[in-house]
Amino acid sequence: MDINTKKLKKNAFRVSKVRGIAASRVRVPGGCCNAEVMQQVVDIAKKYGNGQIHLTTRQGFEIEGIRMEDMDKVNEMLQPIIENLEINQTESGSGYPASGTRNVCACIGNRVCPFGNYNTAAFAKRITRRSSDLRGLRKLFSRMIFISRLLLQAVQMIVSRRECMTLESSE
Repeated sequence: MDINTKKLKKNAFRVSKVRGIAASRVRVPGGCCNAEVMQQVVDIAKKYGNGQIHLTTRQGFEIEGIRMEDMDKVNEMLQPIIENLEINQTESGSGYPASGTRNVCACIGNRVCPFGNYNTAAFAKRITRRSSDLRGLRKLFSRMIFISRLLLQAVQMIVSRRECMTLESSE
């Protein structure tokens, strides 16, 4: 079986040790979801997976044991979850781009914690909604750092040339 790893990553699927079997990761921004989302995850795990759901350290779900030929069907079932959780998505019905995407985690916040002063889950969701803007800023920032490094190298070369010239003239 040929595996299209770009499609796999684009749809938040991971290759497993078993040939032809994958796992689907579902980010849960802020780590908070309703019972409807939980039931939909359970339904996918029972219908297309091996019935196992892993709760990740980054406050998400990983639905294990999904056959790669079922990816499109799983993406259809994931669509209401993606919409409910307001996960950034480039094309409806095709999963969401997960390669390089990290979930915005949050503590339980003031909804439950007696010491909480802020609704951190709601804040994490707001950050997630704006993550496409942040990706653009990250790219710009990365380019600025690259240009700064080039300029620094150029300055170092100029300084070392001047030092050589100074040493030559003093001899």
